[in-house]
Amino acid sequence: MSDDFNNINLEDVNLEEYDSIDVRFSEEEKEKLKKNLRKKIIKDNSKVNKRGLVAAVVVILISVLVITNGNNVFANMLPVFNKLYEGFGFKSEYLPQSVYVGKTYEENGVKITLENLIGTKHVIKVAVKIQYNSKWAKSKRPLVHLGYDFEGQSPGSTGGLGNINDNTELRVTDFMSENEFPSKGNFKFEAISDAFKQPLVWNMKVDFSKIFSETIEKQATMGKDIGVNISDIEANRLGVVVTSNKSLGFTEYFFKINNKIYPFSGEGFGVENGKCYNVSPDIGYNLIKNNKTVQLIKHTNEGYENTNRKEETKEEGLKHDEIEAKQLDAFPKGEINGVSFTKSITFKDGNKAEIYKIDRSNGKIHAYVRGNDKKQVFNMILSLYLNNGSFAENIEDIGDGYIVEFNDSFKSDKVSIKMSGGVLDCKGDYKEEQSEITLK
Repeated sequence: MSDDFNNINLEDVNLEEYDSIDVRFSEEEKEKLKKNLRKKIIKDNSKVNKRGLVAAVVVILISVLVITNGNNVFANMLPVFNKLYEGFGFKSEYLPQSVYVGKTYEENGVKITLENLIGTKHVIKVAVKIQYNSKWAKSKRPLVHLGYDFEGQSPGSTGGLGNINDNTELRVTDFMSENEFPSKGNFKFEAISDAFKQPLVWNMKVDFSKIFSETIEKQATMGKDIGVNISDIEANRLGVVVTSNKSLGFTEYFFKINNKIYPFSGEGFGVENGKCYNVSPDIGYNLIKNNKTVQLIKHTNEGYENTNRKEETKEEGLKHDEIEAKQLDAFPKGEINGVSFTKSITFKDGNKAEIYKIDRSNGKIHAYVRGNDKKQVFNMILSLYLNNGSFAENIEDIGDGYIVEFNDSFKSDKVSIKMSGGVLDCKGDYKEEQSEITLK
């Protein structure tokens, strides 16, 4: 998959959306803001480019727009922040409860900015920007390794990263632990790079008390054994953490709430004393808060036949991928509301599926999908992703097919729905089981 953030254009930002934002900063910052803005106005005066001036105002505001509350600095970033980071997992709804850091370090043409943190009992999410000056060609950038520690805990991490231009890389990291994090304490950030004479180490006091206070923990009782036991669910503003005796995976187990199916799109972590923690940022806090029961769906393919890719040589694997890519390219394409997609495909068993409608509004993209074999169509949906790497947030069952919902984090009008490898190998011998989970 490729990350496609090169189409982000600040000139399309509408400042009217930000009239209600409370902006407070020092007199020194105000003077600096006015001077920078004045220089931009003088420079662009002859062009009389209103949209360009609006973009300049936004760029300047982004660098200073914070709200100070005692000793804690909380993010109140413009939506532009979210447009850049959203595709990597830092959503707009996280910002009010996140801690804005804004610390920057630069050495030998490499600049690191620790932007935002948000922490829950088991997951801390970190947004970092890395910039390279013109001396570093993209192919020769020095490696930058990041490390995290919170009150002595430094477990594994996962996340997304991508380039928004030739000089800027964004990283969103989920720093996860089966042991509970405290609500406040010392957060240690470390960056190691060939460009630095010595490791960069920052220690800072952070406070996640607000999001901790809104955490819900419910015990779960399974109605039927479908191969996994779920014991409890923690819901917070980052989504849910489901504790089970094994990983729920991305393509096997799903929650169904109010006729919508939610994949476990986050990572599972920790297998200690028979416990596995499964993360899903797309199962909202209110879904768990306001429901006494949820459905657990198990989706399996008992008759799956596939070439044994493990026995392929590297050359054979590349050839297989090339052939499949050509097959997908040959299927008819469509474009609706700036969203390009494959209109219909034929699986290797002869069954067909189609995306017959696209709706794009209110920050979401909805793709309507149907086909000969509904369960096979569901399997196909799990291979769909946007060209920023985002998979489906939820899947709604509408009888003869499904509506697939994606988060529309693109600044550009142009978006592509792509299909991951292996989609044409779907055979259609599927089985579904359901178990009701009671939450207390």
